[in-house]
Amino acid sequence: MGFSREEKQDFQEAAWKLRIEGKSMRQIGATLNLSAGYVCQLLQKALEEKKEELAGTAEKHIANQAARLDRMLEALWEKVEAGDPKAVAAALAIEDRRSKLLGLDVAQRKALDITTGGEPVHFKVEIPIVDRIRGAEGEDA
Repeated sequence: MGFSREEKQDFQEAAWKLRIEGKSMRQIGATLNLSAGYVCQLLQKALEEKKEELAGTAEKHIANQAARLDRMLEALWEKVEAGDPKAVAAALAIEDRRSKLLGLDVAQRKALDITTGGEPVHFKVEIPIVDRIRGAEGEDA
């Protein structure tokens, strides 16, 4: 079709708005006086653009959150090294949040054991509880 770039962009925005409102491609085509096939092309392009916008936004959000977590951990680190149990607990909570934010919690996934006929196998990782970072005599561990 012989539309200018601006007209195509206007059609795309209008088609996206109508689709969000729940209109079918035929209804959008009838409203905008376009074929359903062309409406489909416009909506696919709009969806690609929206995905790119959201991906960039999500990456920026993750980076900002990770930077905040870094600052929190940095502020606590002196107390963590001194063995303050509350600071250690807070640092572990920060690291847990970072793992979730960055998708590092793969150890929680379930695996399928084909040798047991498909029964799921659960993994359990035990980490000993540390009451103190310093040894019993007060020396550094």
